[in-house]
Amino acid sequence: MAAASSVAAQRWPHLLNELIHTVVDPHLARPETRATAHDLITALLAPLTRKNCWSLAEYTGLSAPTGCSTCSPAPAWTNKR
Repeated sequence: MAAASSVAAQRWPHLLNELIHTVVDPHLARPETRATAHDLITALLAPLTRKNCWSLAEYTGLSAPTGCSTCSPAPAWTNKR
């Protein structure tokens, strides 16, 4: 059983790449956008303790979360008094 799980652990990056190339890439025209989407999906699946724009940016090697924050929807602010 342990051998099967270690093989699965070794194969999941390849399977993720295949899934991204077949499902996500056809919807993104620019190669930069495809690369950013791949990095963000990989960061979301990473074993990070907190998953916010800053931690995702740090994991993907960005200096600021500008690329990450543009992919997430803007918060809806309400002014309730």
